[in-house]
Parts: sequence; structure tokens; C-alpha cells
Amino acid sequence: MRKFSVILLAAFLVLFVGGQAMAAFENNHLVQVAHNSTDKEFGVDLGDLGTIDFSGTNVLLAPAGSVNFAALGSVADLSLGFFGADTAAYQNWIATTVDTAPVISTGQLLNFQNGAQGVQASYQTDPSQTYNTPGTYGSIMNLNGAAPGAYAGWNMHTPVGESILADLSSAGYVDMYLYHWDIVTLDKGPDAGTDYSGILRLYADGSTVLNPSAVPIPGAAILLGSGLIGLVGIRRRNA
Repeated sequence: MRKFSVILLAAFLVLFVGGQAMAAFENNHLVQVAHNSTDKEFGVDLGDLGTIDFSGTNVLLAPAGSVNFAALGSVADLSLGFFGADTAAYQNWIATTVDTAPVISTGQLLNFQNGAQGVQASYQTDPSQTYNTPGTYGSIMNLNGAAPGAYAGWNMHTPVGESILADLSSAGYVDMYLYHWDIVTLDKGPDAGTDYSGILRLYADGSTVLNPSAVPIPGAAILLGSGLIGLVGIRRRNA
């Protein structure tokens, strides 16, 4: 009896772990891709778009270390993109570097949807892929590397479709704005004057948060500023 129970437990763990593994890069999941535009790309599943709390602040979508920067090379040579698609309900998501929605090509709806499905299928096998080979983000979303940020032709304003990650070395993070279309109709953000659904921030440690709060001024900077103000005051009195 005990042996039979052990067998049942083992079978349950196999099914449970396998189910969890297959849950990554599924339909309607938000996918983050960092690539070096030559030979490597790395995808991160940021979760089911239907369950992400877009009203929250500092919502952790991926912990530190989620992006394998070491495998991709220097951040100065890397680009960043985000996409998601619900192929059953025709919901479409991409991120850009600007806070107003880009013009989309309605005729490319199915190309984008099928492309999202194809890239996610390749990432289910391995999120680390060779850029610009069949089934990858580079080949499908960036049109064989010819149009970075095009998202399979869905985004007509390609210059804002991806972010350059060089700022990770200076600012320590990169922000992009996430947009959502219900079929081809833009779904406004928290109010009628906001196009984007949320702000995505990738940190230099490889973590990603949704709607980051304002970055506080470091204590050292405050002390330095206070000191400079004090010196200016002393100089004026002496004058």
C-alpha cells in the first residue's frame, strides 16, 4: 500500500511540474524579448495578461536574473521588445518607447497573431534562441531583422517599437509603454486621456516591474545638494 502511494505521489508531481512548465509562453501571455540583432535573443514570460494587475504599482512581473544578459553580450548592443496576443479573442499587445499609441496596420492582424503564437511555441522549447532563424522573434516579429519593432507588420511606426538597452549601464533601467487593442480598436488606459495600459520597466538586474513608482532621490545626492546650497549661502554672506 505504501509503495502504491509513493507511485501515485510521483505521478502527481510529474503531472504538476509538467503542467507548470507548459504554462510558460502560452496564449495571451505577455512576452519580453531582449536580443542583440545578430545572433541571439532571450524571451521571458511575464504572465497571463488576463490576470496581471494593471491598476497596481511596482507589480513584479519577473524577478532579478530573469534576463540572461551574460548570454546576450554587452547591453550597449541589445534591444528590447514586448508583445502578447490572445488568438481566441483577437486581443493584441505591444510596447513602444513613447506614451502615445502607434499607428497599426489592421491588415496585419492575423500575421501578428500567428507570429505571436509561433514565437511562443519556440520559446516553450527554449527561451534562448538564435536570432533571425525560423520561428524566432527576430524572424517573425522583426521580419528577418529587416524591420526591428514592426511586430510582424502590426506596428507601422517601427522606430519606437523597441528600446535600446544601453541606458541600463547609466540609468539602471529602461521603460516602455504597453498598448492593448481589442481586435483593431485601442483599449484606453486608466483614463480617456491615456493611450497605454501600463509602463513596463526592465532593471539592470534582469527584473521587470509594471507601473514603477517614482525613483527616490538617493540620500547621498540629497546630502550633496544640501552641502552645495550651504556653500553658496556662506559665499554670499562673505561677499
